[in-house]
This record gives sequence, structure tokens and C-alpha cells, in this order.
Amino acid sequence: MATEMLSQKSKVVKVPLGRKKMLIGGQLVESVSGRWLESINPADETQLGRVPMGTAADMAAAVEAAEKAQPAWAALSMSSRAEYIHKLGDAILKRGEEIARI
Repeated sequence: MATEMLSQKSKVVKVPLGRKKMLIGGQLVESVSGRWLESINPADETQLGRVPMGTAADMAAAVEAAEKAQPAWAALSMSSRAEYIHKLGDAILKRGEEIARI
């Protein structure tokens, strides 16, 4: 299922609908609550998709995962960390229109 939207370059693009998950500790997970929030296009009020309604427990799990990952990250050289950040930036630029639609 998809909906059509105009991109910033004024072309019609297909946007997949569906449930998105949170990335916590390297895993895509739903909210502990099981509740979802509908993402609505403000231009025409059509549903774009659904995202988990994160809770305090979800936030605590994310913080715990980040704290566990931090020592390994800190042990990397500055150039290794910079390489990861550049790869992330490249991935964001590559999928920029898709990310903007979400």
C-alpha cells in the first residue's frame, strides 16, 4: 500500500505506508506499550504511515543500549569515528527525499 505525494522537486512519488519501528540496541522494535501514532500528511490529511508511540520504558531501553555501546565507540580512533559519521551522512543524503517525506 502506498500514497502519492509531491516531492520538493514537484514530481509525484510513491510513499510506502506501513508500520515503522524504533531502532534500539541494533534491533527494530515496537513500543513496549504496543501503541501506534498515525503520521498524517498536513496538506490533505491522508495517512502516511504509523510509528510506535515510545514510552518512558522505551526511552530507558534506548539510553541503556547507548550506554552499553559508548565504550566501544570511545575506543575507536577519531578517524574511524569520522568514517562512520561520513557514511551516515552519505546514507542520509542518498535517501534525503524519502526521509523528508516521513
